[in-house]
Amino acid sequence: MDALKDITGILREKIRFLGAPHHSPYPPSWQIDAAELRGWSVVWPRSYEWQPAKTYVESIRSALAARLPISYDTIPQGHGVVAFDFVRGNIRERVIIDYFDHSDRLNEIGLRDSIVYFKMQFREGGYPDSHVVPGGFVTGSPYVYCLLNRTRQIRDKKQSAIRGRYKAHALLSLP
Repeated sequence: MDALKDITGILREKIRFLGAPHHSPYPPSWQIDAAELRGWSVVWPRSYEWQPAKTYVESIRSALAARLPISYDTIPQGHGVVAFDFVRGNIRERVIIDYFDHSDRLNEIGLRDSIVYFKMQFREGGYPDSHVVPGGFVTGSPYVYCLLNRTRQIRDKKQSAIRGRYKAHALLSLP
């Protein structure tokens, strides 16, 4: 019976978040003047080289679509990366999002063809090419974003020095 309660609770949580997009109360970490965006659009790929890549880049596509017109086209995709373009008039600038798990591997074609290369698994020492920049972290589940507002409210209400959960036996080894 407990297993049924657990499953029911999980389903209730999933249903609660269905169709509930995350709207952050926090402003973007950097602002772009609307005048700078004027005339720009995004061309996003119709498909990916690895279909599960959508899980990792959908939040990025969605954020761009909220700020710029977006269209879809056939854009060659390399292994471990998603390529898309910023377009303004006859200017077309390629951007790469490298979601590949290995920090020592870069997609050479993407590196050559892009104006900026976002590497999600960014190597601690960086890369020789200056247009490879940290891509940050995105989650594989949009439900996590739905939890952010409440989690931040709890954090802001009660400050704590505890930043993780540890097993009791680990505490025994402390000096």
